[in-house]
Amino acid sequence: MFILHGKLKPEKDDFIPAPYADPYAAGFAIEAPEAPAGTPWDDPAVAAGEGVLSFKLGAVEIRLTDSIHSGWLHAASGGNLNAMFNVIEGDFDFFKKDSVIKTLKNDGRMTVVRVSTLLKERESGAELGGAYVHTDLYFWKALKTVTVMTVFETKGYTPVREIYQCRAEADGEAYMNPDGGWRKLSDTPQTGSGGLLVCRDLSEYGAAHPIVTHVSVEKGELPLVRFEPRNWQGSVIESGDLTIKLEKTANGLGIGSINDKKGIVKYDGTAPEPLFKLLVRSLDTGREEMLSSLSDWDNVILETTSEGPVFRFEKGPVNVTLAAVLEPELSRIGWEISARIRDKNITALRLDPPAARMNANYGVNLFMSYGPGMDVPIGDRSEIHSMSPYPSIGMCMQYMAIYDVSRRRGIYNGYHDPEGSYKFLLGDTHLGVCKTEAMIPAEGIDEPANGFFMKGQDVWQLFDGDWYDATVIFRDWVWEYACWFTGEPAAERKDVPEWLLKMPVWMRADFDEKRDWIGELLKAREDFREMPMGLHLYCWHKIPFDTNYPHYNPEKDTFHEALEVLRSNNIKVMPYINGRLWDTHDKGDEDYQFTSVAKPGAAKGRNGEVITEHYGSKNSKGEDIELAVMCPSSAIWQEKQLEINNWILNDLDADAVYIDQIAAAPPVTCMDKTHPHRLGGGSWWYYHYYNLIGHLRLHAGKDKCFTTESNAEPFAGHIGGMLVWHWVGPHQVPAFPVVYGEYQPTFGRNYGICKEDDTGISFRILTAESLCFGDQPGWVTPDIYLESPYRDLFKQVAKLRFKYNDFYYAGTCQRPPKLEGDLGRLTGAGFDSLGVRSGMWRRKSDGKRIVTLVNVTEESRSFRVIPEDAEPFETSMDPISAKLIEL
Repeated sequence: MFILHGKLKPEKDDFIPAPYADPYAAGFAIEAPEAPAGTPWDDPAVAAGEGVLSFKLGAVEIRLTDSIHSGWLHAASGGNLNAMFNVIEGDFDFFKKDSVIKTLKNDGRMTVVRVSTLLKERESGAELGGAYVHTDLYFWKALKTVTVMTVFETKGYTPVREIYQCRAEADGEAYMNPDGGWRKLSDTPQTGSGGLLVCRDLSEYGAAHPIVTHVSVEKGELPLVRFEPRNWQGSVIESGDLTIKLEKTANGLGIGSINDKKGIVKYDGTAPEPLFKLLVRSLDTGREEMLSSLSDWDNVILETTSEGPVFRFEKGPVNVTLAAVLEPELSRIGWEISARIRDKNITALRLDPPAARMNANYGVNLFMSYGPGMDVPIGDRSEIHSMSPYPSIGMCMQYMAIYDVSRRRGIYNGYHDPEGSYKFLLGDTHLGVCKTEAMIPAEGIDEPANGFFMKGQDVWQLFDGDWYDATVIFRDWVWEYACWFTGEPAAERKDVPEWLLKMPVWMRADFDEKRDWIGELLKAREDFREMPMGLHLYCWHKIPFDTNYPHYNPEKDTFHEALEVLRSNNIKVMPYINGRLWDTHDKGDEDYQFTSVAKPGAAKGRNGEVITEHYGSKNSKGEDIELAVMCPSSAIWQEKQLEINNWILNDLDADAVYIDQIAAAPPVTCMDKTHPHRLGGGSWWYYHYYNLIGHLRLHAGKDKCFTTESNAEPFAGHIGGMLVWHWVGPHQVPAFPVVYGEYQPTFGRNYGICKEDDTGISFRILTAESLCFGDQPGWVTPDIYLESPYRDLFKQVAKLRFKYNDFYYAGTCQRPPKLEGDLGRLTGAGFDSLGVRSGMWRRKSDGKRIVTLVNVTEESRSFRVIPEDAEPFETSMDPISAKLIEL
């Protein structure tokens, strides 16, 4: 039984993977009992004695001798372990005096011991430089399982290896899989057959069940890429309808084409594209080198497994293993990749797994997870170049898709990383080809020989449909495997008070004592008297905005008086603070506490420099304010946030605290070795924010909560609300609500853009999409709201949201209904939208659904509504109006 990031997931055959497919590289952790006495093992010594090598591994003694008969090497341990290695082709002797035994690895979970034996050519008696048989013994779970793999390394001779997966069953029989079919080892001819046997206990080995590895040797050149193993058909990877043609290069391997048997998804490049890229750095010189699968490898080896092909790229001390896990019933390939480094002078910086590609011109869309989701027609622009960090405001979910709109067929590219590690996601079109790709920073950057282990899989899957169908693929994976997904609906979460769950409208305001900002707010409040209102309050502290952070104390003199007025008008008050930044001159132009208190907890670069950011605020000299990024792992920052939030919620008695940037700004690759995290990438950044937020919750009073900026998915379910102000722009679709609508309250859009739009188009579209996408309407300033000629539309939307609240906070977002008929278009202010917008939500308690319709044009509209899995119907709408229809 394997444990996949804390969730039990049995394997199909429940056997230990072959050693070249390291389970740790695929994100697995294997539960193991305590290692036996005597571990960790030192490099074993060669015992004295004619032709005998011996060493101990825990309680098991291993003896190696060539005394059985000429040409055989026999390992025995009191009858518990028999392994025979037979060179049956070629004329060689083992050079016993030069045999070497060495422990390659011992990490408490797996121990690897290598026995290397030099060969000599019998006819000439010459020693063969570099001609060795390497026998690797893999001991798992404290000697409960063992794997033996023989590798032949030579100069001038070509090894032909046959290594099969084997396992043991409860009936006591050992089973071998030499050709895709399991059969008992006792029924498998031993002479001339190769094998790799995995048994649950060493006592299962013995004379009756020896392990035999067949190594054939012949003179010739050592090929860089070999495609001859069993079950491998030429140079094509095939999984259902998805086929990948691989092309050999001079010293490597690349992707030549990607094809769909239905003939819709196609990529045919003019030159092979890399399967991966690995960026490494020399710790001595600082020189960086980008390694690509295409070139400069000493050796490229193919192995076959029951799940798919495994490629091993070898270059000096660097080994990259790429496995293609095939799921033909889904037309899916899950790429798993790892890099091992055996030189302590080399560190891995970044790895780029395989990039999906599709020929793409007019009629093809690229989906990316910016905002709620963006479904961009490639024909709109000659080229698209988008690269954004995940998790952040730039990419909130780790999947993309390319599909043909009219033929409703495409390729899904999801990064099924259960821990949501830091990565950059790219959507790119160039010369008629669309590409989706990731660049993943390594963990342990600047650690000697850190290597790289991609968590989860880079998944390619053919699908029928559009962005919604691709989103459902990702949603199904998230709900089953994602570590951050708690599965607890927002309506049942203790950190989401009822008032936040059901909030129908939000305003935002600056606490400006020079103007009657409360009077403006209360005037807008008159339109929503029967409903509660939320207020996001800025500049309530005496320090200027984005200056002197985090010293928000004291509040402005009239804060308490204002709070009483707002409370009496059923307005919930949520002050703003920042959750990441500390001003490096945090008292006017003076370094007050930054160096003396904060600096040890700040995020650092490679040379110890503090990582800073600028947001337009100025000091008294007109210079940019330097705001240090604080590392969430530091106790300094965690305690400072606790101090600030306790004061706001408990002393000032606010209803919530908005902690800016937590889910918006991407992680930084902090390189401070004194901090409790690995250097560089990984998932540690948001795990430490979990700890911070959890700490704050313990001290928050009843009906209090915390919200943050943006909707990066690792924080969904871990913070009360998410401000989605950036859900603004063309081509938006409700992908985030499809995945997380029931689990994470979202609110607000950036109505600030309406100041530059005298057509009112932006006001209408933002309001319409809020109702259709399910985010709580508003985050509009009173002056913009009061001046808009489209206030009535906003009021309609807020009232409908309030009436049908439980469809949103206790329901799931469905595929938006298709509309046919006189819909019109709304073009301008950066938008090009259908004149009627639609959405559909399904209430969890009874399965009832609502269709949301908003006519944003200034003409009446009549049209046909075609919901998925429901009867179509005709309807009409007044100009600038909204309605909900229960199905």
